[in-house]
Amino acid sequence: MTLPPKKEKEEDKGHTKPMSLTRRYSTSDAGSRQRPSTVQTQLLIQPGSRDSQLFFGPGSKSSLIIDYRALLGLNTEDSQNYIEDTAERLAPDIDASEVMRLDQDALLRMAYGMSILDGNPVDGLDYHKGIKALLRWARRTKVLPGAIDLGFEREVGGASGLSKSLLLRDLPPLSDVTVTELGKIYNPTRVMEVPRPLDFGKLESGLFSAIRQFLDLQLARFEAGPGQKLDRESLDRLRELAGFLQEYMKFSCGPYILANPDGPYNTGYELSKRVESSESVQLTDELLLSYAMNVANFLGYAPEFGRRFIEAGFDGVRDANVLRGLMKELLADPRTSEKVTRLTQLSGLHFGGGAVRLNPLIPRDQDRIEARWNHLRTMIHEFLHALTHPGFAAKADQIGQGQIIREGFVDMFAAIIFRQLSGDIQADPELAKRFMGDLGAVRPATGDQGKTGYGDSGKKAESVLELVGLQRASAGLLLGDTESVGLGRPGTKPFPGTKPGKGGDE
Repeated sequence: MTLPPKKEKEEDKGHTKPMSLTRRYSTSDAGSRQRPSTVQTQLLIQPGSRDSQLFFGPGSKSSLIIDYRALLGLNTEDSQNYIEDTAERLAPDIDASEVMRLDQDALLRMAYGMSILDGNPVDGLDYHKGIKALLRWARRTKVLPGAIDLGFEREVGGASGLSKSLLLRDLPPLSDVTVTELGKIYNPTRVMEVPRPLDFGKLESGLFSAIRQFLDLQLARFEAGPGQKLDRESLDRLRELAGFLQEYMKFSCGPYILANPDGPYNTGYELSKRVESSESVQLTDELLLSYAMNVANFLGYAPEFGRRFIEAGFDGVRDANVLRGLMKELLADPRTSEKVTRLTQLSGLHFGGGAVRLNPLIPRDQDRIEARWNHLRTMIHEFLHALTHPGFAAKADQIGQGQIIREGFVDMFAAIIFRQLSGDIQADPELAKRFMGDLGAVRPATGDQGKTGYGDSGKKAESVLELVGLQRASAGLLLGDTESVGLGRPGTKPFPGTKPGKGGDE
């Protein structure tokens, strides 16, 4: 690419700039050298190499130049000048005065990070935003050049947006045939983008009884026997596990997890500080309605409950208000509302702003080891909600079976990551000590934690994965590249033939 032309400097008319923009870095002064002892001075990450798979995932055609040689003799002032000059060249209008407030380690991180950004130009990369993000990142992170498994370089790529640009550049567009097949998955009751008429009687018939049956089955798991009391996990231990989990996923689950510059890993989000007990959740009518809607969307496509949404021609875009009305009617029954209230306090929840609620109670049919596996599985699912790109989540309201987006994709990825984590825990004594050590034993999970849940919506997410592959699915969920999963360009409606309405034939 051709970088923006260097901006001509105007004469300083009697005021002092926050930084001198006329100095240039020099390697003539070897004093106060900032050289990490283990850093590689030059590295070319070539397609197909192990390093390329770490940075880009398998099959990437991208390469990366990492060349630190010009930085090895820089003292503090030279480092500041190098960052300033490089920032000015990449983003002429940027105010990089924050660099003056960086401590020694942060200054080193910023200089080496800028060299990566400067050495790998990418069309379309927002350098102004990327450099400002690197400045925030350099103050917060602890990783230094020379970290194992390219930890430093991968963090630089994620925080600056370089990784996102390169990862998305690797993905060719889907074929028209594949997009058509995906549309059938997302919209099971549409023909040629037009929803079938809603049969309200079929939708309503049996739905309330199915939901009540489901609520009773879920509540029974948390009913202690006579004179007994359910065991529970320590909330402090859950928070500790959450910290371990976030760190594990950082470099262990593929490059897309870290590559969103606006995601949790690059904005200072700490899962361990966001975990609260679901028992203390602040209940509202909207939260109870949301829980009831989630259950209805799960049961509505379930074969064991008659696939009522399919039979009735239900479309989640057009008929959302119809379903909301039915769930409000259901919650008007005090006994049902009480059950929904209790289950809302027993379920893992993720709220806007990043708060995560976990249920510390251990169901009566689990021992502490199996409960630990379940808590880890729930944590992964809820953290993935925080990792989900807002642009991807927004598509749920634009397709007929929105729960594929809201929960199916999230749980599919949670199952994939859980399978990897559980295998690593059993193979690595250090990981086993971190995650299971206080229990005195490590036993493989015996439940369905490694399988995708959420019924038909989870199965549909797996069908999408089969059509588009893991890289495109990751680009959609984690980076918001919705075109990669057949949902149209970010910010556009994928299926313009329908509009939200009140249901029926409208």
